[in-house]
Amino acid sequence: MAEMKHIRLEREGAVGILTIARRERLNSLDVETAQDFRRAGLQLARDRDVRAVVIRGEGGVFCSGADLKYIRDGGDRDDLGYLQPQTHKPDEGYGEIFKQILEYIHSTISEIRRAPKPFIAAVDGPAAAGGFGIAMSCDLVIASERAWFE
Repeated sequence: MAEMKHIRLEREGAVGILTIARRERLNSLDVETAQDFRRAGLQLARDRDVRAVVIRGEGGVFCSGADLKYIRDGGDRDDLGYLQPQTHKPDEGYGEIFKQILEYIHSTISEIRRAPKPFIAAVDGPAAAGGFGIAMSCDLVIASERAWFE
């Protein structure tokens, strides 16, 4: 698997650990991070030596969903084109970029729900928007006293 910029994969025995490591943006998901999150989740779901998967966020934040600043700033044009050829013009709004991120989040949630092994959300701090959806798609949510869901 290619190196991932904001997703870390670890193994502790038969437990796979997927960490969202984008603390400077409250572990929000831009297109690249959403793509990597999906790839990493699929890799762990398909690994026969992994019997359970823990999803967590770095630095006291689980995940704040789509990176709205990234979307507002127009994203990275190299990230676009997953769903269809890029036709976005600056005055057309943010819909295509947001759609790209949501497509990855929703497909990841579907994959987690279908996985043949338990996925566990270890929530510390906020799980908001798409991050809330990711946490709720897991089979079990373990929340710290600082966790909140929105």
